[in-house]
Amino acid sequence: MTRFRTIFVIIILFFLAVALIIRHATTMRAHLEGAHDPQRTFKCQRPPLPNFRKSVNYVAWINQYFAEGKDPNIAATYARLCPPEAQNLFESSESLKQQLTELMRGPAWKPARHPEVETFMREVEPYIDLFVQEAQKPQYCLQLGPTPDTPWTGTISGCSEAWYAVHVLLARAWCESEGRRSQMTVAWDICLKNSTHLAQSRSMLLHDMASDVRLLVYQSVRDALHHGALEVSDYAPVRSLLTDSEPPASALTAALYSEWAITLSMFQELYRGGFLNRKLADEIWGLDADELRRARVRPDTLVPLMDEYFVKILSVTEQPLTIDSLRDVRRLHNEAAQKLAPGHPLPWLIFLEPDQVFASALRSLASRRATEIILMLHEYHHEKGVWPDSLKKLEEPDGAASHIDPFSCRPFVYKVASDTFLLYSVSEDGLDNGGKHGQWSSSPFRETEPGTDFVFWPVQK
Repeated sequence: MTRFRTIFVIIILFFLAVALIIRHATTMRAHLEGAHDPQRTFKCQRPPLPNFRKSVNYVAWINQYFAEGKDPNIAATYARLCPPEAQNLFESSESLKQQLTELMRGPAWKPARHPEVETFMREVEPYIDLFVQEAQKPQYCLQLGPTPDTPWTGTISGCSEAWYAVHVLLARAWCESEGRRSQMTVAWDICLKNSTHLAQSRSMLLHDMASDVRLLVYQSVRDALHHGALEVSDYAPVRSLLTDSEPPASALTAALYSEWAITLSMFQELYRGGFLNRKLADEIWGLDADELRRARVRPDTLVPLMDEYFVKILSVTEQPLTIDSLRDVRRLHNEAAQKLAPGHPLPWLIFLEPDQVFASALRSLASRRATEIILMLHEYHHEKGVWPDSLKKLEEPDGAASHIDPFSCRPFVYKVASDTFLLYSVSEDGLDNGGKHGQWSSSPFRETEPGTDFVFWPVQK
C-alpha cells in the first residue's frame, strides 16, 4: 500500500512538473512574442538560437520572415528598382551628385543650363518610370541570398533605396514647367511611398534609409514654402500627405528581429561547431583571431547575453519614440559590453549598435512634425495677416503630439521675429542653444555637434 502511494505521488508530481513547464514555456513565449500585449501581436516567432552542433539556416529563416503575409511574386522588386547601370552613372560623377543636390533645393531651373543633369535624367528615364510604378504597389518583399563573401547572412537583393531616383524626382520637380506644383506633390508622394516600403521591409538597414528619404522630402516641402512655390490651397493636402505617410511605430520593432537573426548567424559562423573560425575572424574588419583566442570566449555563454540584449532593445521600441529611446538604447549597449571583460574584441560585433537607426527615426519624426507646423503657420498667416504669438493658437488634432519636439518632449521652440518666425528643435543635446543651427550628423558613430539646435525655419542652407 505504501509503495502504491509513493508511485501515485510520484506520478502526480510528474504531471504537476510537466504542467508547470508547459505553463512557463507558454508564458515566456507570450512574453517574447507579445501575445499578452495588443501592441505586440504583430510579432512573429523569435529567431532560433545557435547550438553550434547543427547549424541554423538563418538565411531561410530571414527570407520566411521577410515574406510573411506578402506575395512572393514581388520578391525581386528591389533588384529591378536599382539596376547597377543607373546607380553607377549616379555614383561615378561627383559633379552630377552635387548639381542634383543643389537643384532639389530650388528655385526653378532650366535644363539647358545643366547639360550633365539633363543627359543623366534622359538616360535613367526608363528606371525612373519603373521606380514610380513600383512605388504604387502596396508592399515589397525582400530576399536574402548567400554570397561567397557573406555566407552567414547573405545579401539583401538590391538593398539600395534607389538614391539616384529620389534625387532625380525631387530635382525634376523644380524644373521649369507649367505644372511644377503638381510635379512637386507627385514627387513627394512617390518618394514617401518608397520610404514607407523601405521602413516596412523588416530590415534595419532599409529602415535607416527610409528615414533619410523622408528627411529629404520634408526639407523639399520647406524649400517649396521658402521659394513661394506652393499656394494656400496646397497646404492642407500636403500636410495630410506627410501625416499619412508616417510608418507605424511597429516597423522599427519588426526590423530588429531580422537584425537579431543576422547577428546570431554571423556569430554562429564565427564559432562554427563551437570552435573559432580563424579565417573569418581575420577577414572581419576590427577582429583579430589571436586576440579572440586569448580572450577565451565561450560561445555558449555569449549567446544568452546576445539574446537578453535584443529582448531589452525590443522593449524600448514599445515606448513612444523620444530622446529617451535613443538614450536607453545607448545605455543598454554599454551595459551589455560591460558584461564582457574590459577591452574584449567582440562587443561591437555581437551587440549591434542600433542607436543610429533610432537617431535617424527620431530626426525624421521631428522634421515631419516641424514641417507640418510650418504649413499650419503659413495657413494662419494667410488667414489672419500675422504670425501667431504661440503655437497654441494653431489647431492640433485631439490626442496628437504634432507640436512636441521628440528631442525635448516639450513644444518646439517658436519665436516671432518682425515679418517672419523662428522654429527649431533643441536636437540631441536636449538644450535650447538659442537657435544656433547645426546640421544633424550623417555619420553612424557621431552625435550631432553639441551646443547647436536644428532650425527648420527660416530655411537653412
